[in-house]
Amino acid sequence: MKTAIITGADGDMGKQHTIALATAGYNIVMACYCQQDGEKTCQEIKHLTHNDQIQVIELDLSSFDKIKLFVEKVKQTFNHVDILLNNAGTLPSKPMVSANGYELTIAVNYLGHFLLTELLSPLFVS
Repeated sequence: MKTAIITGADGDMGKQHTIALATAGYNIVMACYCQQDGEKTCQEIKHLTHNDQIQVIELDLSSFDKIKLFVEKVKQTFNHVDILLNNAGTLPSKPMVSANGYELTIAVNYLGHFLLTELLSPLFVS
């Protein structure tokens, strides 16, 4: 079975991507900032698509340590990744700094996805 990871899978666009890939029969990892919100959306998508091969793993793209933890969880469960959809993003209304000292928008939208992609790359199927 093909495996897809979607960041921000519980948001508007991420949910639509998740529905499309679930309908196509993919095994999906919903990488969500809030586990509880992700689980709620996951149950909706499972019911809608009749695909039970969907799970939520919490991911905070603003923290390099939490990205590494996410990747370790993925590697414990999957031996390959067919699709990585870097969908998550943020645009805070006031300046904020990530746990690693970067402006939050840059940390989440660019640096976090770069590190995630780099760490998952050994699992990519060619």
